[in-house]
Amino acid sequence: MTDKNKGQETSKTAILTVAEAAELITAQPKSVTVQEGLPASFTVTAAGDNLTYQWQAKGNDGTWQDVAGATKATLSVSQATKELNGSQYQVVVKSGDKSETSSVVTLTVTDKAVTQFFADVPLNNQFFTEINWMGTSGYSTGWVQADGSRLYMPLDGIHRDAFAAFMYRISGDTGYQAPAVSPFRDITPSTMYYKEMCWLSSKGIATGWPDGTYRPLDNVNRDAMAAFMYRYNGSPAYQAPGSSPFSDVVTSQLFYKEMAWMQSQGLSTGWPDGTYRPVTAIARDAMAAFLYRMENPTK
Repeated sequence: MTDKNKGQETSKTAILTVAEAAELITAQPKSVTVQEGLPASFTVTAAGDNLTYQWQAKGNDGTWQDVAGATKATLSVSQATKELNGSQYQVVVKSGDKSETSSVVTLTVTDKAVTQFFADVPLNNQFFTEINWMGTSGYSTGWVQADGSRLYMPLDGIHRDAFAAFMYRISGDTGYQAPAVSPFRDITPSTMYYKEMCWLSSKGIATGWPDGTYRPLDNVNRDAMAAFMYRYNGSPAYQAPGSSPFSDVVTSQLFYKEMAWMQSQGLSTGWPDGTYRPVTAIARDAMAAFLYRMENPTK
């Protein structure tokens, strides 16, 4: 600065502009919500020369850890599991001596979509999971209607022939050959579910009645069902308790051991009033529950 009279003069104001370094990431990755079992992916978009990527996952201790092999713009999860629900990720992008870390994204994993297999068993049915499992697993075909839908008829009693079919399908014993001569005098090779009923006999699961009949269209009672399931499971070593777990079953009763075994394995809890109701016919919905618990034990 200078003033002419005093030999000085003030210069024009100069402005120093500092350019901000260009950001590498031009589009941040976004959080993803996906159903269990389906794939998921996160993608970052960046601009720069010789870009490198390293995706990181947040550990339980709160630190970020490199995801092995995740060195591309997209992080892919081949199958989202419930264990991954809530997991968090970020990616470090580099170009030369520049480095930028993306925003944090979250993977949300929801339950699998459930498809109703039987038209008469809606999602709010008490035994929906068990009955739907019967259908989707191929253990029960139900009754096919003209429109292609299927009915399970959950409150109907289950006949002894259909029970044989259920047990045979669950066993997976596809190599069994039914005999030419029936082990029961009231069924023949042309009888529906003949093979399945013969299989029950061959495994010692069903002995039939003293008169040599099987009575395929009779309903299965809850006491006989316990015996069938006990034998199906190989008649495991089991000491029945000296005091009955059910108020309407005594220790001297036919199939007491088998009914007590059902209770001990969590297959049957009985009724809220403490009864088992041994000579009550089993409804098809309850049968599905018994078989589901047998194949998906919690004890």
